[in-house]
Amino acid sequence: MKNENKAWYKRWSTWLGVFLGLLIIQIVSDLVDGDQEEPKEETPVEEVEMKEKVEVTKEVKEPIGRDGEIRQIIEEIHEDKYMGSEIVEIEVNENLGLNDGSYVVLAHFSFTRANSAEKTLNFISKYGEDLAARLAETEDVSAVTVFYEAPRFIEKGNVAKFAYKRSGEVMVLDNEFIAAELK
Repeated sequence: MKNENKAWYKRWSTWLGVFLGLLIIQIVSDLVDGDQEEPKEETPVEEVEMKEKVEVTKEVKEPIGRDGEIRQIIEEIHEDKYMGSEIVEIEVNENLGLNDGSYVVLAHFSFTRANSAEKTLNFISKYGEDLAARLAETEDVSAVTVFYEAPRFIEKGNVAKFAYKRSGEVMVLDNEFIAAELK
């Protein structure tokens, strides 16, 4: 009798119902989320500890070096300037042909925009030119080759290659390849 005279929010049965409702929702939510998880392969604790030690050791042993600095410069330029393009791989190697301590850059990019062949070629040639010009400011880079993939036109492989070499203070186009799909 006492319970019936109280306001609905002051009754213990109301709060019991709310609590049970929330509990049911939580259980159902956990069941639905649990169905979507893939079974995880358990890794022994010792193996996890060994992997962590190896990763830490690698980080400590690998100083960045000049090739790493050049790679970071390219990544920063790419992130700031080349919209619609993704980095596939960047290789920075010593130029053993000149043996003067300079570096050769091989930059592999993928152009992901859905443009016409003409616009795609225009973008990737300008991006390649711009990268070579910016790397010309880095005195120890003697050659730059930019490879571009364009999955829209060729599923696997490059649609263009632009090779630049240093000529004094600037980079000049040494040779290029453009796939028939972009011409």
